[in-house]
Amino acid sequence: ITGVAFHPNGLVLASCAADRSIKLFDISAAYGKHAFQSFNDNYAFRSIAFHPSGDYLAASGDSPDVRLYSVRTGKAYLMGGGDSEMSATVAQVAYAGSGALIASASSDGAVRLWDGVAGTCVRTIQAHEGRAATGVTFSRSGKYVLSTGLDSCVRLWDVGSGRLVQTYAGAHLDAPNAQAVFSHDESLVMVPDARANAVACWDAQSSALLTRVAEHSQPITWIAASPATPAFMTCSTDECVRFW
Repeated sequence: ITGVAFHPNGLVLASCAADRSIKLFDISAAYGKHAFQSFNDNYAFRSIAFHPSGDYLAASGDSPDVRLYSVRTGKAYLMGGGDSEMSATVAQVAYAGSGALIASASSDGAVRLWDGVAGTCVRTIQAHEGRAATGVTFSRSGKYVLSTGLDSCVRLWDVGSGRLVQTYAGAHLDAPNAQAVFSHDESLVMVPDARANAVACWDAQSSALLTRVAEHSQPITWIAASPATPAFMTCSTDECVRFW
């Protein structure tokens, strides 16, 4: 399993995997939690994200295409019509809170913004100096997008203009799925630091590196921030999941 995402109703969990499948599970079922719906394709999936309505699921992986699946009908759509000449794989996708835009992070270092309805690429940002972009997430307002890359930088971009707003440096990033996140109030930017086996925390406005917290004995593979409280969770190759 390479990624999971909750449906906005909180009752359905979607998973994607290297076995080229996406599966949806009803977590409210008391027994027999088998997938009630699945989508299959001809490449390994690495990331999924639900539209805020829950009607669509964006997916990416070992392919240059971003796919969109209708949860109700199972029909698949290719963003851009599938006629792109890109050869880069797509590490991660994310929806803006309004559902109007989808962001994707690609191995060619680009962050692409897609019209969530028309399926067209509306902006391409060369975000990480040719190194792979490994993560992408929108701010709550949808005005900014945060990208993570193998140049060991996290960058904040203005969605409307594509302008670089801030660069967060000082952590070592080497995981193909490294992703930075905002804290619950978006005052902090946090990312797993591969050398420190800890989470690097920056002031979001000033880009000052404030501290490293949440140490593990092995590299941290994922971080998830609480949307409502000053807390987050980490998981690591030390076989521990921790709440901070």
